[in-house]
Amino acid sequence: MPGASRRIHWLSWQPTPYNDSLFRALAADPGLDLLVHYRSPLVDSHPWRSPLAQGYRARFYRLVLGVDWHVVSLTLRERDSFFVIGGWDHPTSQLLLTLLRILGGAYATWCDTPDLARAERGLRARVRAAWLRWIFTGAERVMGTGVPGTAALCRMGAAPVKVTNFPYWIDIGASLARDSRHTRVVRIVSSGRVVNRTKGHDIAVRAIAKVAARTSVPFEYLIAGTGPDEAELKSLIDTLGVPGCVKILGWLEPAQLRELYASAQLLIHPSPVHEPFGVVVIEAMAAGIVVLASDCTIAALDRIESGGNGFIHAAGDVETLAEQILTLL
Repeated sequence: MPGASRRIHWLSWQPTPYNDSLFRALAADPGLDLLVHYRSPLVDSHPWRSPLAQGYRARFYRLVLGVDWHVVSLTLRERDSFFVIGGWDHPTSQLLLTLLRILGGAYATWCDTPDLARAERGLRARVRAAWLRWIFTGAERVMGTGVPGTAALCRMGAAPVKVTNFPYWIDIGASLARDSRHTRVVRIVSSGRVVNRTKGHDIAVRAIAKVAARTSVPFEYLIAGTGPDEAELKSLIDTLGVPGCVKILGWLEPAQLRELYASAQLLIHPSPVHEPFGVVVIEAMAAGIVVLASDCTIAALDRIESGGNGFIHAAGDVETLAEQILTLL
């Protein structure tokens, strides 16, 4: 009917500061009636204490036998609604997508960049690949976060005409303020879980140790995050003799992170393995920070022209990362 808003059911993992920005913007559109369905209020790896899921309507899964039957039932009760399903790794998403495809419902998928190099082999993998191609065929849009993500989705069988670049959404306005008072030393930062096998903070610390031995330019390296490898990383910092210029800050809330970015000049994101996106890269770039990231970080491959607006190094290449830091210092 004229003037009626379109009901949108959006399935997402958990509230985050960057998804909050997206959902608030969508909720402000009078033509949309948005309801976000979250799997969980929080996960252990991201224990935000700041209020999230504010400024739009949201609910959280209530699982029975591993499935949120409420959202699944909407495929029958709300045939005119549109569904956006973030990921397909949860039984609720899998069942919902299958029903929408069978019933001819309107839906889109949204995911970050799949790791095609780690694709499973065997019958299960072939069945999953065939199911995804079937799901992609029925979708209105198959959305990926960045050019590498959309390219991967095409390789997985999504029709290029349906594939859409729908990147992560951050609050640009909140990121633009620069703190000109911090001039004593060059401030280099990293942000992410202290898990060396996925985030590579140990790689950055080894590069920093090489830099400290080769320059007289005063600098500091601050790591925002917590995780199981914190003690191991502190031991490495002591062993390499750089405790004076390297500090682990622990967990920071979104406003604290923005303040850190506002005072920094460089950000290192040295993921040694496939990072499906890496929102920290675009948060740092929005704050005017030069980013040095590995070639396993999809956001870096999507946004950085190495040597132009940042630097990319081969994953695990300590020497190249050190040289890039020296160049910028």
